[in-house]
Amino acid sequence: MEKSNFLSSILSVLCFLITVTVISENIGVAAEYVTYSLDNGHVYRIKVKNRAKPKDISKALNKLSKGTQDGLLNISPNGAWFILVTDRFDAAGTGEPALAIVTGNLRKGASVHSDGELIHPNGFGAVSSDGNLIVYPGDGGPHYQDLWE
Repeated sequence: MEKSNFLSSILSVLCFLITVTVISENIGVAAEYVTYSLDNGHVYRIKVKNRAKPKDISKALNKLSKGTQDGLLNISPNGAWFILVTDRFDAAGTGEPALAIVTGNLRKGASVHSDGELIHPNGFGAVSSDGNLIVYPGDGGPHYQDLWE
């Protein structure tokens, strides 16, 4: 392994550990769960405890809207909302996954729009505890990448 790749790997691990530490310092439902994606197009949530079983969020979302591509799942600090990139809801049939918001109980979901257009973020988004504020990285601003709300 090259020295630069090794250092990059170490830096990634340190950033992850710092992130986990910061999250665990904030008491809230989100700190009790980890969300992740697999190559099968599904997203999952698992409680941070021994012998916890993951919940297939994609499977649960099939009751709301059919889809095959889910990713970049994140949870609000209080657990009341999910945000993800998916080909469900208004993005169904467009061929391009877009940003969506879903209630934490998985009973309602919708694509997120800006100026009437679907949003195609360049990475993970975040949603506030009341679901009224969404922040995501994207193009179109004065920089290579900008955060939008």
